[in-house]
Amino acid sequence: MTESASCSIGVWGTFDTDAFYDALVPRVLRRELKARLPGARIITFAPYGSLRPTPHDGGEPSEPLGRWTPDRAAAMASDLDCILLTCTDPPLDQQSLARAYGVDRAELEALQVQRWFVDGPGPATEERCPVMTFGSDLGVLAPKLFSPELLAKRLEYLWLMGWYPPEGAAVVVEGDATLLPVVPDLVGALSGFLASEPDLKVVLGELGSPGDADFASEVAAGLPPESVHRLPRCAGIEDIAAAIANCAIFAGSSERAGRVAQAYGRAWVTLDPAALPASEDFERARKADAAPAGGSAPAAQAEAELDLVAEIARTAAFARRQKEARMPETQHPAETEDALGQLQVAHEARSRRLATERMVFANHLHKAEAEIGRLKEELARLREELSRADGRAAQAEAATRAETDARLAVEEELAGLRATRTFRYTAELRSVYGRLRKLGDTSPPTADPPPPAETKPSQ
Repeated sequence: MTESASCSIGVWGTFDTDAFYDALVPRVLRRELKARLPGARIITFAPYGSLRPTPHDGGEPSEPLGRWTPDRAAAMASDLDCILLTCTDPPLDQQSLARAYGVDRAELEALQVQRWFVDGPGPATEERCPVMTFGSDLGVLAPKLFSPELLAKRLEYLWLMGWYPPEGAAVVVEGDATLLPVVPDLVGALSGFLASEPDLKVVLGELGSPGDADFASEVAAGLPPESVHRLPRCAGIEDIAAAIANCAIFAGSSERAGRVAQAYGRAWVTLDPAALPASEDFERARKADAAPAGGSAPAAQAEAELDLVAEIARTAAFARRQKEARMPETQHPAETEDALGQLQVAHEARSRRLATERMVFANHLHKAEAEIGRLKEELARLREELSRADGRAAQAEAATRAETDARLAVEEELAGLRATRTFRYTAELRSVYGRLRKLGDTSPPTADPPPPAETKPSQ
């Protein structure tokens, strides 16, 4: 796999939904296929593509597939060496796709979206452009996509935005509209779990499933506000990966997102409305050893399938170059105007995301300014109290100094008096006077009266 290859691979999938996993797949494929085929051109296609930018596309939306027709499918494959069909989330049924795109089912039926993934470009085209269906779960390779340094930076960003707790462990919870009827039971289970783990916080993640915002709002309303954080839909795919990679437990209804959590060694609790977990299930998941499910087998399977895709693409590109060398070169008209329009739509989507982030930063700045104003008022009050205390202390110090000066004056006067001749000459008289006073103050003892004199009888 070290030989350099130049080929064009078209990847078809529902990458233009708002789902986290659907945005993750093309990122993983680009990285892994370009590592195996240096110089290869990886082009992603989706039903709406750049006509429906999402917060998770990173400013690189897919090419729109549009309405399926045999001629359009063949034209789409004409510049490609091979086509790779991916299994993205949700399943490719009309009702699920309609909910994911937020459109009527009739609109998808008019576009014949499913035929892109069932019929493809047609048998005649497939002889020259092989069509492969990727069956492995690409989410298990997410840890290779984002470096630990990048995730650490994004985690700091989440702290700054108030979307993730800076201290303590976190339970990332995501759900969809199917869980709305059982929200009270889920809140009860989470409340019991939070009571046993005082430092635990809940992060309600909006990962793009239909109804995820309503689900997050109802769960947040049933939990203590101080224990809840929200990861909004405008968060980037790197932000979601950082939240999952650093959580203690991932609890969600999306099986593919749960496998991403397991790939990062995080416990996964499935949220199924038919079998909702209890607080004991969360406690068991908290105590479980952090290790990817099934060891490295899912990742090894995905790596082997990617190796096979790269080999088929290399062979198809080589065969096409040999055929073109024997034929006159055919020029294909470039649809510059359409490409510019798609770039403009992508640019507008990126601008909206940046504007949202700026508004959030402005909100935090406003809160910080209000807090600074309050602290300034508190500082002024404390300074005023300190000034009054200093004044009282100065007054007390002055009174103490005056009393000390008066005492020193009296002592000096007494010392001067003791130093006079009169005081020295009268020392003996004063001593005698003192003794007399002591004698005068002492009362003489009371004596018994004398007995009466005995009278002699007269003679």
